Amino acid sequence: MIMMHSMKFPRVLHVLLPLISCAVLGAGCSGSREMVNAGEAESQALLEQLRQSYAATPDLSVNGNLRVSGATIWFDALVRGRDSLRINLVGPFGVPVGALSATPDAFVFLNAQEGEAVEGRPSRENFAKLLMIDLEYDEMLSMLRGELPRFPAPGTYTARKSDDAIAYEVRTPGMVEKFSIALGDATLQSYARGTDVGGTIAEELAITYNDYRALGGRQFPRRGIVDIGAGQQKITISVERVSDRIDPDRSCAIDLPPGIDRRKL
Repeated sequence: MIMMHSMKFPRVLHVLLPLISCAVLGAGCSGSREMVNAGEAESQALLEQLRQSYAATPDLSVNGNLRVSGATIWFDALVRGRDSLRINLVGPFGVPVGALSATPDAFVFLNAQEGEAVEGRPSRENFAKLLMIDLEYDEMLSMLRGELPRFPAPGTYTARKSDDAIAYEVRTPGMVEKFSIALGDATLQSYARGTDVGGTIAEELAITYNDYRALGGRQFPRRGIVDIGAGQQKITISVERVSDRIDPDRSCAIDLPPGIDRRKL
């Protein structure tokens, strides 16, 4: 890494710092590109284009790497719509970590290290304990699918437009969501969610996607960066292989070994 000393390059830093801030804040910064109010028809049409692209790949088989807090884990995932998922996890040197089967209401985690099966609700707290990944079911599924977690209803958001994207903002009691969709190919560039406490926004989750490639009628991101709790945890997902089908002999359920110990969270 090349370090620039502030005493040696004061003029350069004064120019770069605002640009760096804009890159981090994304759609919230208007200094680097002109933003104007987007029409309701155009902004809603772009949302619908994105929604239809997601519908083109209800089933996904995804392989790649997760880098979580400095550790790299290989994963093999099956995702059926937003209804169920399965992830096999393997650590460094090919050491099995475990397998997770989950739906919006429940999960089973086969802990290969402890030789037990753990069951519970797919909450952020439970996944953090077992997987060291501070995401709830819907957030984890969206990360694997490279998708927007939820679509706002017409009239519930504001939208501003630049030359290449529309930035959306959705405010509900106690929560603010912001996301940006590229014009033309309708790819999700970024998504962020925060809590609104007395007018102060505390960022909970921020995701950026890139390296999009065609997959079964949509564009699929091969790389995503997830920031949790304003830097408390960072996850990088790198997809090596992805298919828009699941082999008939594969299931999102886990076959537990006979007699294995079970416990509930």
